[in-house]
Amino acid sequence: MENRHLRVLVVDDSPDDAELPIKTLRDAGYRVKSQRVYNLTGMESMLQKEPWDIVLSEYSLLQFSAHMCLDLLRRKDLDTPVLVLTRSISDHDFAEIISAGARDVIRKNYSTRLIPAIERELDVVELKRQLKAAQDKVAEMEGQNSAIVSGTQEAVCYCHDGMHIKANQAYLSLFGYTGMDELETIPVLNLIQKKDQPEFKNYLKKAARNQAPENPLELGAICKDGKTRQLAARFSTVSLNNEDCIQITFDDISQRKATEDRLQFLTQRDPLTGLYNRHFFGTQLTRAWKAARDGNAPAALIYFNLVQLRGINSEYGYTVGDGILLKVAKTLREHLGENRLLARFGDEEITVLLEGNDAGNADALARELEDRIHGLSITAENKKVNCKAAVAVVPVDELLDSGQAAISRALELTAAQRKPAAPPPPPAPEARAEEPAAPTPPEPLSMEVVAPPAPEPEPQTELTVSSPTPVVPEPDNETVIAAALANDGFRLVYQPIVSLAGEADELFEVLVRMVGPNGELVPPRDFMPAAHKSGQIAEIDSWVAQRTIESLAATKNEGRKIIYFVNVSVASLRNKDLAPQIMEGLKSHGLDARQLVLEFSQNEIADAMDELTTFATAMKKIGCRLSIDNAGAVADILAKLPPESVHYLKFDGNVVKELMNSEDTEALESVIETARQHGIRTVATHIEDAESLADIWSRGFDYVQGHYFQQPETELTYEFSAGDEATLATDEVTSRPWSVS
Repeated sequence: MENRHLRVLVVDDSPDDAELPIKTLRDAGYRVKSQRVYNLTGMESMLQKEPWDIVLSEYSLLQFSAHMCLDLLRRKDLDTPVLVLTRSISDHDFAEIISAGARDVIRKNYSTRLIPAIERELDVVELKRQLKAAQDKVAEMEGQNSAIVSGTQEAVCYCHDGMHIKANQAYLSLFGYTGMDELETIPVLNLIQKKDQPEFKNYLKKAARNQAPENPLELGAICKDGKTRQLAARFSTVSLNNEDCIQITFDDISQRKATEDRLQFLTQRDPLTGLYNRHFFGTQLTRAWKAARDGNAPAALIYFNLVQLRGINSEYGYTVGDGILLKVAKTLREHLGENRLLARFGDEEITVLLEGNDAGNADALARELEDRIHGLSITAENKKVNCKAAVAVVPVDELLDSGQAAISRALELTAAQRKPAAPPPPPAPEARAEEPAAPTPPEPLSMEVVAPPAPEPEPQTELTVSSPTPVVPEPDNETVIAAALANDGFRLVYQPIVSLAGEADELFEVLVRMVGPNGELVPPRDFMPAAHKSGQIAEIDSWVAQRTIESLAATKNEGRKIIYFVNVSVASLRNKDLAPQIMEGLKSHGLDARQLVLEFSQNEIADAMDELTTFATAMKKIGCRLSIDNAGAVADILAKLPPESVHYLKFDGNVVKELMNSEDTEALESVIETARQHGIRTVATHIEDAESLADIWSRGFDYVQGHYFQQPETELTYEFSAGDEATLATDEVTSRPWSVS
């Protein structure tokens, strides 16, 4: 307290009595500034001049009193402590003045109590000041927190005893409510799907004990309109309006869960039939074998080999063969139901895994399924074509060395059924002198006479569905290309571009094929080099652009809104005819230009940036979008082109996979991040298998494309939003009935 400044207002009509407490304070080491007043006017004047630390008032004066002093301070909303100094006071007056707000009553002849009383009141004043500052700070922080919670994109609610007490706008919007008045009577648990309610209540209990798990709880939520969302909930204990409650923050993970479910489906399923694939079936077969080995549920394998499928593909084309595969898959799925594991184990092999009581009925079920397969047919070239199967049933038990041994055993059992029939004996000698008999027509495809399996075809980037060997023009044969241009000798084929986020938008890349002399479709690798060398590539681009716009118009008439990706060469940029052709074609058919995405290979445009910039500017005006293929470092290219003209970047999936295997991914990650910053969607191409798809998906690509989903086809048959089943609308196959979800 040494040298502490103290401002004291003394209310007393005796100067001598007023000086006594001031002297006592100075003797105690205080530096005192004091004023004496003895009436209401004087006190009001002093209160207006400056603040006072303490008021020392006589109980009763001729013109003033301690009661009037307290009343004045109360009216001015001042919390200055008042000590009453008097020579005598009755018990009644003592109680009355204390009730009125005086902090203490001290007799003037007991001055030793004065200093402790003043110091006590000064401490109380300081504590009140600190409390007020803390309360103001808390109010400020609560206001800031409320503003943050209200403005955040995360959905936040506060609940007490399971009931809503507050929620921000994002929360209301997420669940479809307009205001808190709708939620106040609804328990939070009512917004959670029943299957997730037990775990949700467990998290609430832990949060109430300040033991909420760090990992968010993923659950299904029910909106006001009855629709469900997949959410991730995080819990914490907070104080709101001096009441302990639980804060729950919800993140909408519906899109992520849909993507994960779609990826799981794609990595476990055969893209043509929708059945499980070989890898997934193998893991389940191994699991079943281990269970049987350990004395648990028995299991059995049914193995179907469609022994004639290769011959059908060779004679009628893959469209017919795939149609038969789809009918077989659909028939088996419908008969077996969803609880039995059915897979396309190979090109011509379909497998069934039976577990538990089903295993004992495997032989009877196999015979029944075999009869159903033999009864299937499909119409091709005005003929009914069917495909019989070699069937084997193998118990999956402890006698096998592994799950794979069951497959090996099934192959052995079906091998005898696949052997070709013995050739007929040569004619008798006397028969040779006679007129030769009319040739016997070939036997129809049947299980009894089966051709030996054809050798596996060499891997190729595209599947040719015609059996004749294509006659391909020489690379520099300008005459053949010119004839194709003059006689409409090209065809468009389409390959789907699939969203990894589960979007059902129909995106196709448009590719071109030349019609060969026997009607087969010749891949571009066999004529494009010659077209580039001769300069005919610009004419091919023009043909493709015209036919693509016509195809868009046809799909518009069908009520479909498809987006086409079309490759454009640098040669077409330089002759400056393509842009007017596209603009006029879109206008004449009344098409939305956003349905056309024009692709340019990054490897080719480095020396044609001026032409590309001019072309991109013209296309942006009408709404056409651009895509950069074979993307690498694109920041410089994007900086030169008109803003927001590039909407897609395409990456070769094989290159991406090699980068990931080498862990040299910094350049790739940089380009993908650049794309995100510019709002550009990314596409990984050349996806050939489930393993590649899983690797690509983990890198955050938006779309994928490749033969894993569908090879380029002449018809737009890919079903972007189909369910699990692949079905045929009719027995007559005119195009490849691909289906995948």
